Amino acid sequence: MRKKFLTQGFTLVEVLIVVALIAITMSLVLPDYFGVSQRQQVQSLAENLRNKIELARDKALQQNQEWGLDIDKDSITFSTLDVLNQQQWTPLSDRPFNTFRFSDTAVISLNVENHSVPVSYENEELPSLIIFSSGEVSPFEIEIRSLASTQQIWVLSSDGLSQTTIEYSEI
Repeated sequence: MRKKFLTQGFTLVEVLIVVALIAITMSLVLPDYFGVSQRQQVQSLAENLRNKIELARDKALQQNQEWGLDIDKDSITFSTLDVLNQQQWTPLSDRPFNTFRFSDTAVISLNVENHSVPVSYENEELPSLIIFSSGEVSPFEIEIRSLASTQQIWVLSSDGLSQTTIEYSEI
């Protein structure tokens, strides 16, 4: 009786499939490991905030209503001036202007007309940034720093008349 011995080994196709699977897995894992994902989250936050500010400017102009933006240590809130209700600022709860949190991603600081916010006014509770019914906005600069790397900074700014610009820099 003759026994046939089969050669043990892998074909080239099998090896290529395994290498491709390893490459795909590494492409999903490595960005998180090196902080690319965190940078993308902060970039997305900056672009999202810029778009919301511009949309709020459009809405303020369309509705002939003053809008406000408050930034505290962990969230951003849009509000409108309710002239019928004793001139009070009412926070918005509808999308896309509902309050959103950023504390797990970034640190945000706001300068309005070259003053660090919050600026105190006598017995008035005003938003940090006011968007006027004319479509103008208080001149501002918003710095967004990534928690993963404080050297990555996104800066949103406007002179009050022009659209909000966004710039990225590393220190």
